[in-house]
Amino acid sequence: MQRSLISQLAVTFCLILIIHSNPAYSDDENRTVYDLLQDYNLPVGLLPEGVTGYELDHTTGKLSVTLSDTCSVSEGKYQLKYEATVKCYISNGKMSSLEGVKCEVFRCVGEHCGDRPTGE
Repeated sequence: MQRSLISQLAVTFCLILIIHSNPAYSDDENRTVYDLLQDYNLPVGLLPEGVTGYELDHTTGKLSVTLSDTCSVSEGKYQLKYEATVKCYISNGKMSSLEGVKCEVFRCVGEHCGDRPTGE
């Protein structure tokens, strides 16, 4: 009887630790990073297709996103180049300290767009 009570207390204690722990990783496999962006009032288009996983520290907002490979996305005179890992701090409506993304702006003269960033 006493052994059974100790076992029940041990199981209850472990469950409490699991439920109340604040993991640094997003372990909800049903939620995507795109869902996370929406939760933070950010457009899902900030990240390209091909995300294979992400980790979020809910306490600090530190986010690390893993892509299947490096990629480039062009829109008009902008070209975004993503490394295989993108890191930032995420909060409501913004990302800060962004790493792993480069943005180039191309200068257009008439119908010709050069490959030099503006501001040279």
